[in-house]
Amino acid sequence: MPEYQLHVAIALAIACATSLGLLVLAGPKDRKDALPTTSDGQEGLARDPFDVTTPEDFVDGIPVDEQRFWTKMRLRKLVMAILAIAILAIQTVSLGWSIIEEDDLNILVYSLHAVFALYTVVIALRAVNQTYSRHAHSVIHLSALTFLATFLLTATAILPSKPMPIISVFRSSSVPLALWYTVYALYVICMAIAITTPRGPPLHFPADKIYSQKTVVIRILEMQDAC
Repeated sequence: MPEYQLHVAIALAIACATSLGLLVLAGPKDRKDALPTTSDGQEGLARDPFDVTTPEDFVDGIPVDEQRFWTKMRLRKLVMAILAIAILAIQTVSLGWSIIEEDDLNILVYSLHAVFALYTVVIALRAVNQTYSRHAHSVIHLSALTFLATFLLTATAILPSKPMPIISVFRSSSVPLALWYTVYALYVICMAIAITTPRGPPLHFPADKIYSQKTVVIRILEMQDAC
């Protein structure tokens, strides 16, 4: 197994804590500031005279084939959940192997790896049936977590296998190296799926809501002439 696994495990554990904190504390907050009015009475204070917005101003567009899109997203998130479960299973096997060897340091390393994998499983399963902002929030967390894991594992794979004695704290283990590379490959696949997952369906905004009717007619005539 490559070196620096304790450092990687600690970094992943910190990432778990950070992600959990953001999920609990952070969230979208819709707020609209309105200027006070000078009209007398409650009816005058109820409406801001400077508010000239229309309902269309708060709409990004109309989803295109929304049902099909969310079906695809559920499938993507389900695949990520299955990959995360496979990673958790391998890390659990590695942890059991270390317990049999009675290697306290390796037990700590694989315990932290297992916790990170378990947290990823929970986020992926939680996201399967989520839509809109909750879906986007979960996809961002999955992308960040899997990218971090892939980046750190890649770094340890290309770094020298014999570090300086002052920072070499990870002892060799009899856990098969194939398990480590399998986990690495699964993280790469999971990351590729997560970072390419759209956070919302494609949107269409009617042209007549943006341009005047005259402009729309002129544009349609130009397109017909071009054909």
